[in-house]
Amino acid sequence: AESGSSCVVTMSKAKTVVAQFNDNPGPGFRPKPLKSPPTNSEVTSPRVKFDWDDAFSNDDEAPIEKYTLTVTVTLATAPAAQPASETVTYTFETTETSFTPNITLPTGEYEWTIVAQDADGNQTPAGQTFAFTRPAVEPEKIYLPLIVR
Repeated sequence: AESGSSCVVTMSKAKTVVAQFNDNPGPGFRPKPLKSPPTNSEVTSPRVKFDWDDAFSNDDEAPIEKYTLTVTVTLATAPAAQPASETVTYTFETTETSFTPNITLPTGEYEWTIVAQDADGNQTPAGQTFAFTRPAVEPEKIYLPLIVR
């Protein structure tokens, strides 16, 4: 049967069953596609590299076209500020299975996930989410010599 077509089957005692066929259920990921940064990790670099396994397409004529990386950070604000935290979401699109945003990610608690899209516009569910922390890092101290005259 062709994609989206139906087939009528007549069984004994006049029961009719209509079955729908869909040759392209859309793209998918193998279990646990997220790689790095791993969940519950601490990342001190302001430029974080995200890495995941490639998705697969269920249709040879509709290969994986792009990935959408969603990164959500909860920023801690000053204690006197209300509310006590703010959530910011970054969305990036790429054709690769790794991505380093060209922005400095602020200090905070992060969650990230990936969605793949095939050439027909079908998307994978978001599925697995990893969490990591980007802690505040003290700037490196520079010591200068003391010159006394």
